[in-house]
Amino acid sequence: VVTDGLESLQGNPDDFQPVIVADTTENQKKYLDDLIKVIEQNVIKEILSDPFNIFLLLRDYYNQDGNLTPEGINKIEEYGILKTSQSQTLLFKLKELHVPRSWSNYHESVTSLVMELNQNYRSLASIKDDPVKTLVGFGTFKDTYLKIQPLLTDAYTKIQAAGVKVNSTDFVKLLRESR
Repeated sequence: VVTDGLESLQGNPDDFQPVIVADTTENQKKYLDDLIKVIEQNVIKEILSDPFNIFLLLRDYYNQDGNLTPEGINKIEEYGILKTSQSQTLLFKLKELHVPRSWSNYHESVTSLVMELNQNYRSLASIKDDPVKTLVGFGTFKDTYLKIQPLLTDAYTKIQAAGVKVNSTDFVKLLRESR
């Protein structure tokens, strides 16, 4: 069973506790630059493409009777396995960051969101063993993605309040537009 191997990729919040550091301007800048790098390399493309990719998975693999084809079931399982692995990698990258104390709640929210996505992806990977769980997983993606906007807005507000200059103007532009 493919999903049995995914159990090792399942984590709990205690597994992903970062190192908390002092709230110096230097630490905040380093944290934000590192966080932005992780997000730009691992998340931005996903935010833009995942909802569409999931829609295509649902749209393109139904037969005339309205049932998923065997090929569709395999594609959904493969997508779930791939995305589970990618989100797990992202969780470990988030854990490696040194988080200033004033950013710890924010970091925890980001980590929780990625854990929710990981759970959703694992539900897709379980389509052969538990199609109902997969259906619920598809349904919860929307709710999970709706949590991204407030996180972006919160980041922009915190960056402005702290007066920290970050290296990525593209990311700051995205944050500014999210308000």
